[in-house]
Amino acid sequence: MVRGGQGLCAALLALAALALTSGRPFADDADRAKPLFGEAWRLAGAGNHRAAVEKYQAGIALLPDSSAARYHLAKSLEAVGRDGEAILEYCRAARLAPDTEEGKQAIAHLRLPVDAGIGNGRTNFSDKSSYAGEMLNGKVHGCGTQNYADGSILRSVFRGGKIHGRGAVIYANGDRYVGDWNSGDMTGRGVYVNENGNSYDGEMRRGLRHGQGTLKWGFNRYIGAWKDDRPDGYGEIFFAVENAWFKGQWTNGCFRDANGRPFGIGRPHSECP
Repeated sequence: MVRGGQGLCAALLALAALALTSGRPFADDADRAKPLFGEAWRLAGAGNHRAAVEKYQAGIALLPDSSAARYHLAKSLEAVGRDGEAILEYCRAARLAPDTEEGKQAIAHLRLPVDAGIGNGRTNFSDKSSYAGEMLNGKVHGCGTQNYADGSILRSVFRGGKIHGRGAVIYANGDRYVGDWNSGDMTGRGVYVNENGNSYDGEMRRGLRHGQGTLKWGFNRYIGAWKDDRPDGYGEIFFAVENAWFKGQWTNGCFRDANGRPFGIGRPHSECP
């Protein structure tokens, strides 16, 4: 009992000393942060994630070690398309409290490595890109940001120097991808949007559309099977100009409708047999 009481007293004295050096007591920070987090939660529940982000960030500025607030900030950042920032916030939430429900969910969502000894650092690469974030034994390992010479920005999870887990990249030309990576390749499930706004949402393998996915361009769309970046298997295509769906089997990016008219995705119509 004496040892426990002494430990509690020491902890309280340490907190008091830190509060005095910070210029404001922790109770005041908590009192000011609590309504901000409550308002952020309400806004997010109403679907107003942009406003929720601002409230969460204001609260976190007062209580930066709130893992739950960082986790929910990450969810709102994802909802408004700020996926790279969301990845870093999920990572911070997981590092602050890995054994809480939010921490466990963040680790699973990112496929985050939890090796002992992970620290923070910076390094430069031969391709003139630079990295700032978590490292282990001199290698990029954990969450971080890689800036490329051409202006592309990657915020991702890394393992042993390779992108592995959830990652979000914005390329210099305006294309962007967010989703799963495996040993440096886009593999798993992700969303790729090019500079024109055309998008693919679905399964990937080694950087190619492969599995089930949806391609959208303008008001048109294809939903179905893919193999090595081309439709292959059963798929359904909608052409807005005809306001009609065409359904059937595709082979290596080609399909013919009931009238024998060819359609091609990933290759010209004229190349379809």
